[in-house]
Amino acid sequence: MFNYLLTNNSFFKESVSQNLYLICGVILFYLVLFPAHAATKDYSDRHQIVLKPDKFYCLTHFVEIDDLFFVVDCYNNRVLYSDSLEKPPGQWHVLDSTLSWPHSIAGDGEFFIVDDSYADKISIYQRTESGFKKLTKFFEVGKRPHRVIYDSVTQAFYALSSLSQTMTKIKNKDGKLEIIHTRKLPYLGGHYTRSFSISGQYMYFVSGPGKISKAAYIDGNYSLVRAYSVPATYRDMIDIIYFGGKYYITAIRNIILECEELEDIETSACKNIYKENKFQGVPYYFTQIGQDLYVTSLGSDNVLKFVTDMEKHKARTVTNN
Repeated sequence: MFNYLLTNNSFFKESVSQNLYLICGVILFYLVLFPAHAATKDYSDRHQIVLKPDKFYCLTHFVEIDDLFFVVDCYNNRVLYSDSLEKPPGQWHVLDSTLSWPHSIAGDGEFFIVDDSYADKISIYQRTESGFKKLTKFFEVGKRPHRVIYDSVTQAFYALSSLSQTMTKIKNKDGKLEIIHTRKLPYLGGHYTRSFSISGQYMYFVSGPGKISKAAYIDGNYSLVRAYSVPATYRDMIDIIYFGGKYYITAIRNIILECEELEDIETSACKNIYKENKFQGVPYYFTQIGQDLYVTSLGSDNVLKFVTDMEKHKARTVTNN
């Protein structure tokens, strides 16, 4: 089941005001349901500003890197970090607050990258003994980068651009990050693709063209290994992860799928665990930390922890008190 880990207010209070919840929900539903149309709109007046400095405003990604926790506070155009989950949002440190609706962050301990999605670039940061510094160099990696991941196997960063369907590989070369290549993924069919994950020797891309695509990535060719057809009900997918011997998939319209095998999605045999776990908002990006699984929730502005044993795994709650 899921339980609250991180929220704007205490566990027993509403996580956001009704007005903020409604605004975030309406904007999010429009952008998620009509991404191609939204790409033609100018939202620049809502970018590079912090609208709710003491609140989380549509969290898209939560991750722990070394000794720090990071959250991507999308509609506040910022990335925050803290050494403790006990602090309220206003007491987290700011990595960057000049972004344009970012969605994810990845790091290898020294270098960190953020997809500055609506600016169509990747922002780069370096951790030093005195803290973080933003490097003047940034990468243009296609249209609307939407998910970044660091892979320890290839010791490289990967960035997926949702509108151009391109994958960019970035590596540390002699103390500097450099682009190795940017390659088009033709099997995504020109469809808006929000995310991917890495498991074993494969990348898994969520349904853009009505399919989940499994590709070999280590050689840098991203060759398609298999595609899994997705029923129309589940085609607005957001993220996918392999965890605990099962596949978990988020999608709009209140969907968190649990699949024993990916083949199960073709026959609608996967289980939607959203309602039974009393989930709120739109489930977004997954993160595995150790033996635990986390997922952000847009609209309710929570990070939730997947709890497999309530006696062993106690979810923590951040409060404003």
